[in-house]
Amino acid sequence: MTKLTANYMRTPTQDGYETFEFIGLGSDVVPWPEPNAQPANEIYVRPTATTTYTVRGSASYGFEPTSGKPRVCYRTTTAEIIVDPRPVVDLGPDIKVCESTPVTLDAGAANAGYSILWQPGGATTRTINITSPATGNTSQNYEVTVTNGTCVVKDNIIVTSAKTPVATITTTPTIRCSDVRVDFPLETTVQTGNTAVWSFVGDPAGATITPNPSDPNQPTLTNMPFNTDVRVRLTITADGTSCSAVAEEVFRIDQNVTATAPSITQCSPDFVMNANVPNAALGQTGKWTVVSGGTNVFIDPADISNPAAPVKLLNGITSASIRWTVSPRPGSACGSRSQLATLSVLPPPVMTAANLSRCLGTPMVF
Repeated sequence: MTKLTANYMRTPTQDGYETFEFIGLGSDVVPWPEPNAQPANEIYVRPTATTTYTVRGSASYGFEPTSGKPRVCYRTTTAEIIVDPRPVVDLGPDIKVCESTPVTLDAGAANAGYSILWQPGGATTRTINITSPATGNTSQNYEVTVTNGTCVVKDNIIVTSAKTPVATITTTPTIRCSDVRVDFPLETTVQTGNTAVWSFVGDPAGATITPNPSDPNQPTLTNMPFNTDVRVRLTITADGTSCSAVAEEVFRIDQNVTATAPSITQCSPDFVMNANVPNAALGQTGKWTVVSGGTNVFIDPADISNPAAPVKLLNGITSASIRWTVSPRPGSACGSRSQLATLSVLPPPVMTAANLSRCLGTPMVF
């Protein structure tokens, strides 16, 4: 809003009554805002663009001596009010990012032709590249001043560094040995201002993550399958940012292995074993070891892991024992199990018969 003031016309000999006429003001006129009465030579205008205003002033100098007509003098002048477009500056809302994150601040493409000043730093470019504070939970205020003629517009933005989260799965153990289903509490430490999200990596094989009403950050891993790796991911994010940390862990329920190997008693020293077959798909393995009989028990090295391994007792021994051990896959929470098998060789039967004489056709009993 601008006040236009027309000066009174004065001469060394005349101080006459004057009138003023403001011409072509249109809708630019603003109602008189001052408490005192509006003088004839002043007016307020609010132009929306650069405008030239005209004012005509008059002064009366008495009357013509011969005709008696009023003697009036007029003067017209103009005033130009230059309206500078007001810059529009919007740096956007305050932002929160990770520590030492590069950030570009932009005063706006429409302001590229105006005078720009950034603080701190004193840069005069439309954009500046800054780095968020290197220490978490600290802030830095940035202010830009855009000037176009007499128009000065400022805006500021606060850049806050969130403390970089740390993600650690603290559940122990993550691999358990059980022949019945068990649940795993998904445990971690979540700092104030951070949020934890648990998810699966790959196929969960039927497992589910069940919310914990008392602590949303620490749910429970349920419906776990047996003998199957289930990979779980923990993502901890600083609230209001994309700043996050990730940890992953494998959970598994291993079932106990079984080992069966029956003892064998027979007449021959050549045995064929009949142990149970380990589940190779689960990484289980089996192995024979000699418990008694020493070197007189022969198992071909190629058959040492064969449940149906041929075993030979040498040098006339009639008894020996061997052990069948089934081991789970490496890293299993379950231990190995074994079964002792006793091998016995019966002595051959002894048959004796006396000479007998009988009539032809008479039965004989031995």
